[in-house]
Amino acid sequence: MKSKKILASLICVIFVAVLLCGAYFSFTIKQVKGSFAFTEKISVQSVQKTLDKFVGGNLLSFDTESIKQEIEKEPYLKVISVEKAYPNVVNVSVVERREVYLIDHGESTYILDETGHVLSTLTDERKNSPEFNYRDFITLSLNGINVLGDVVIGESIKTSSPLVLSKAFELAEYSRLTDCISGMKVSVTPLTKDVVFSTYTGVSIEIYDLLIDGDEKIELALSLYESEDSDFVKSNGKLIVYSDVNSSVKAVWTKEQG
Repeated sequence: MKSKKILASLICVIFVAVLLCGAYFSFTIKQVKGSFAFTEKISVQSVQKTLDKFVGGNLLSFDTESIKQEIEKEPYLKVISVEKAYPNVVNVSVVERREVYLIDHGESTYILDETGHVLSTLTDERKNSPEFNYRDFITLSLNGINVLGDVVIGESIKTSSPLVLSKAFELAEYSRLTDCISGMKVSVTPLTKDVVFSTYTGVSIEIYDLLIDGDEKIELALSLYESEDSDFVKSNGKLIVYSDVNSSVKAVWTKEQG
């Protein structure tokens, strides 16, 4: 009698194990769907081939971070989202990082995206190609800010003032000025943290203390620039935006750069 109970229990355990095993394997990944936003420089087929390597894994134990790390081994790619779609599919959204900034460090010039992510070095071959145009980039210069360690392709540039530089990148994107900016100079002194945008029209937009009401300051700068009627001022002026002693955001035009 006792042996029959043991046998029955064993059969139950085996049955449950078979059910669990079957359930586990029913979540085998059959497809990794990619949603891509690329230019012609990035091959959709090559990225999809990388995604297909994850077919056959199990969705229950699948680590979404692993697919992000694999895709972003290519510095120009950024994974926006990785979503599990039960029972068998993974959806991945991938975009191409934009080339925005040029920065000199050591003997090299590096290309950065809008957030300071290092994409590549600017080679002589590319620089001398007929397709290359400096107007496609913003020249980034740092004053009172040190680049820490080596500049590593595929990583964000590391500096002694990361919050200041990050805010400067944010203001440039927020203002949508990146289509007309020729240069961006970010400066840190014991008293102030400033960013200066040089435009192709000749205007210099200077934001003093960018960490204090920086969004409001760039809004005011753009509003004044767009409403200025004088072509001379808009092509030769300097627009300074600052906080006064009452912490109110103010701005002033000058008639010429100096």
